[in-house]
Formats: sequence, structure tokens, C-alpha cells
Amino acid sequence: MSYTGIGADPNAIAPCEKYDHIVFLKNVVRNPNIQIGDFTYYSDLVNDPRDFEKNNVLYVDDLCQDRLIIGKYCSIASGTKFLMNASNHKIDAFTVYPFKIFNVKGWGDGSRSIDDITYKGDTVVGNDVWLGYQATVLPGARIGNGAIIGANALVTGTIPPYSIAAGNPAKVKKMRFDDKVIETLERIRWWDWEPEKVASSVSILTGGNAEELEKLL
Repeated sequence: MSYTGIGADPNAIAPCEKYDHIVFLKNVVRNPNIQIGDFTYYSDLVNDPRDFEKNNVLYVDDLCQDRLIIGKYCSIASGTKFLMNASNHKIDAFTVYPFKIFNVKGWGDGSRSIDDITYKGDTVVGNDVWLGYQATVLPGARIGNGAIIGANALVTGTIPPYSIAAGNPAKVKKMRFDDKVIETLERIRWWDWEPEKVASSVSILTGGNAEELEKLL
């Protein structure tokens, strides 16, 4: 996305002068199987946030070619981890021990195939999602637009749009809005707007007036 001078520069690495522990992830991730939308940021208070790909996306392996897909305008807190499918063991065999990865006589040649793991598919995070401090997202999880994931939560399966989920495993505690507001938010898909339109609507988007939201349709 080219920068128009309206709002933050989507091509910046460190977009916030006051907080140098925040980076726009799209501009620091290089693995083509990790796809990050514009304005999604990661904040790390311990490690260099530019090392997100190394420290926070674990078990990326050519064996699986699974993807981590994160939408636009997401807020990812310090210590959040994404485990990819190569972390899985085969669970329908009589043992979960990965004999084949050890290059020793009688066990295997040091390699394994896709049949040697439990494959869950791509991991997908929607738009405008907030992942809390040290949340962990397991392979194949699907998190809907606008969802909030609590600190230290363990996410498996599907989290509905605009829900608040917490715990181990993460379960929906409440919905953020009523069905009508959620339907409106899903229809307007403000994260796909041009930066100028987002900027002109910030006061509404950061408020809670449902009638004003309806006008954005």
C-alpha cells in the first residue's frame, strides 16, 4: 500500500515514536507462508519485536507448508506465540514418539512425512483482533474478526467474530456487542477502506454509538 500521508505509514517498521517496542509486522516478516495485513502490529517488552518470525512463530517447517494468515489492524501483545503444524505428533498411532526423526539404525533416517503428524491446516486470524499477553494459538485455529483473546489463553478450534475468549483452552466468555452491531461491523468491513476513509471515521470507530456506526453503511 502506498502512503498518502493520512494516518500511519503502512510501510513503516516502527510506526510509533513514543513506543519503540511496536512494529508493523508486515514489514519485518519474510517467510511467504506468514501473511500479515496492513497496520497489524506486534509489541514486545522483552525481545526485539523485529524478531517476531523467529521468536513467535514456532515449528515452521517445509514439510507442512501450512500458512499463518493474520488480517489487518490486529493488536498482538508481547509473548504471543503461534505453533505451526510441524509441532504436532501423530496421535492415531499406538505411540506418539517420533522415532523417524532420529537418524539411527532401526528407527528412521532422520526425516518424516506429512503422514507422521496430525495436520490441522492453516492458522487464520481475522481483522481487528486483539491477542492478549502471552496468548498461544495452536495449529489450525480460526479467530474471527474483532475477537479479543485473553492473556495466557490457549486457542484451539474456532473463535467467533467479536467474542471475548479466555482460558485454557480458550472459551467464549461473552460477546462484545449485540447481533445487530456485529452484523453491521461485518458488513462495513472498515479495515478494507482506504486510509482517508478510516481516518475520517476514527471518532466513530473508537466510540460506541450504534446509530453513528449504522451511518457508515
